[in-house]
Amino acid sequence: MSLWRLLGRLLSPFAIVLFWVYNRTFRTVRPRVLLFDEDGRVLLVRSWTGYQEWELPGGGCKKGETPLAAAVRELYEETGVRAVSSELILLGEMYVHGYRAPVYVAHHIGDVTLTLDPWEITSFQWCDPSQLPLKTGPIARWAVMKNVQK
Repeated sequence: MSLWRLLGRLLSPFAIVLFWVYNRTFRTVRPRVLLFDEDGRVLLVRSWTGYQEWELPGGGCKKGETPLAAAVRELYEETGVRAVSSELILLGEMYVHGYRAPVYVAHHIGDVTLTLDPWEITSFQWCDPSQLPLKTGPIARWAVMKNVQK
């Protein structure tokens, strides 16, 4: 187990409580991106804090930032994948862990070289939407199911 994951497991109970209080207090919007590669696989990331589940890349809006702009920024910061806001399509919204999570869909064509932000993300994986990992978070599960239904 990496040092980040070990540290995350030790700090996770505190981070979860602080995250919940922060989101309840400031009503933070935290957009996510359901990114598909050319083979139809979904990109999942795992954070070193919190619930340590496989989730979609994304994060909180900065002051004055739209959810769409935040989704583009967070996708790049966490994975190194550059997206153009016009390429993202709103799939829907989910309310979870005290915050609103709009989910955008993007289909990335071409070679993708992922670069992880080690301060946030410990690992990533491309997954077949029909075979998500056991410890997949609620937003990722919801987004994949909703996308399949469309």
